[in-house]
Amino acid sequence: MTRVKIAEIAEINFVRSGPKNAPSLVFLHAIGMDLTWWEHQIAEFAPHYDVIALDLPGHGLSGKLDFPTFDAMAQIVAGLLEHVGVRGAHVVGLSISGMIAQTLTIKRPDLVRSLSLVSTRSTFPAAGRQAMSEFAGMARRDGMLKMAQLLNERMFPEPFRALRPDVLDRMTKALLLQDKDFHASIWEMISTFDVESQLHNIKCPTMVVIGAADLQANQEAGRNLARKISGAVLREVPDAGHLPPVQTPEQFNTLLRSFLSIE
Repeated sequence: MTRVKIAEIAEINFVRSGPKNAPSLVFLHAIGMDLTWWEHQIAEFAPHYDVIALDLPGHGLSGKLDFPTFDAMAQIVAGLLEHVGVRGAHVVGLSISGMIAQTLTIKRPDLVRSLSLVSTRSTFPAAGRQAMSEFAGMARRDGMLKMAQLLNERMFPEPFRALRPDVLDRMTKALLLQDKDFHASIWEMISTFDVESQLHNIKCPTMVVIGAADLQANQEAGRNLARKISGAVLREVPDAGHLPPVQTPEQFNTLLRSFLSIE
């Protein structure tokens, strides 16, 4: 465990493993989770990459932001990379962190060597923004147990839920540790996200990964994202829901390893 204050914004917890002289590979987790959910990827890639994973603000052992924004989140990732002396990292962003990764790449292209965007999108239709706002209201009104029930249903397909109650229990426990008002503020932040008109500024090699059974970020949103980023490759994981690195780690790792080898 290592904690560092980034740009006077928040104390961030992160882990780093692998050879320091190897290419850097950064993993950014989804809402309600923490860096430990990248366990399969850290084990797979640390022998060959300088692997960095962090807890987003308000998650895991990192401090909260008073007013979370995508610019602040991207600044924190940039500040951490600069703090550890990394420039030109391969960045992997899952769900909300795919949005953070897009923001980081647009604002600090010098820090991003390649981009892997998993189960994410670049904008929302009006109905999507309304749904995110409703999630925020639900968190404040009904609390984190209700949010855990909702997110478990939306993030994992039914066959996986039936087979892996341990993963649902782990997700529930992680969400119950979150402050409901901060969690709500993250959904409000998500409801404002829109970088679609800036995607042409992303010049680094990019892979977009979608789950065939994703209910949270639909497949067309991922296809649209891949179309709008010049040269981006699109990969679909059969049977996967919103969290391919967790649900189907071997398949996801194969896709990422292949992408990094040709980058």
